[in-house]
Amino acid sequence: MAHPVALAAPLLLGTVPKGSIAIDGVSLTIAALTTDPLSGDGLLELALIPVTLEKTTLGALAIGSRVNIETDTLVKKAAQSLSTMSDEEITWLLTQRAASRAP
Repeated sequence: MAHPVALAAPLLLGTVPKGSIAIDGVSLTIAALTTDPLSGDGLLELALIPVTLEKTTLGALAIGSRVNIETDTLVKKAAQSLSTMSDEEITWLLTQRAASRAP
């Protein structure tokens, strides 16, 4: 079952689709991620199975509950590194990466 979670724009820096996020200490996978082009805020879709809701505090949360959110440190670092690079540098990096995987 999909569960939507609203995120303020600053928290989106550490999120990617299929990446990880911790909510109240429970590590979860982001099923989908959309961003509002005007506000920059995001909406995550988390696919939670019944056992996760039963065995963690997440099952007791109500719509609008405030929670502690921890985003992925590696994603944040990668985003910070890429933000300092020019488009040409990013293109070169991706080209080199693709070339190194060629048979």
